[in-house]
Amino acid sequence: SKGWCSWCFEETYHVLLRTRSFAKRDIYQCESCGGHTLLCKDCNKDFARSHPYFNDFKCRLCGNKITNWADKEPNKAKFIAKIPKLKNPNNSYAPVRDNIRARFYIDGVDVFKAMISGIEKAKSHIYISFWIMVPTLYVR
Repeated sequence: SKGWCSWCFEETYHVLLRTRSFAKRDIYQCESCGGHTLLCKDCNKDFARSHPYFNDFKCRLCGNKITNWADKEPNKAKFIAKIPKLKNPNNSYAPVRDNIRARFYIDGVDVFKAMISGIEKAKSHIYISFWIMVPTLYVR
């Protein structure tokens, strides 16, 4: 489904991740930012934010948080947190890296789906880092 994302404020496609029962809402994933989304209960065309600890019922526009979707930069500046740049936070041995596309997964089903997708898209090399790797673990 195509609609506006309340995470990244982009009009983009949202892929269905999980179909829920009639009492719960389907969970989607924004193709632009990777954020989990839900269809807005008011307009039923744009997407509200979804998170393991909270769900928004309405998209940012229907929830009166923004006046229109076209003002992308002011909307992003207002709602997307600004993280201060530190030289070496927590005395880490690794330097701070910008522009990293990272995703956080809560349960194993989503992890293995993403891992299979990445393996199938690989052209030459695959690097996997696990805390434990069991050769008899089948991901499909």
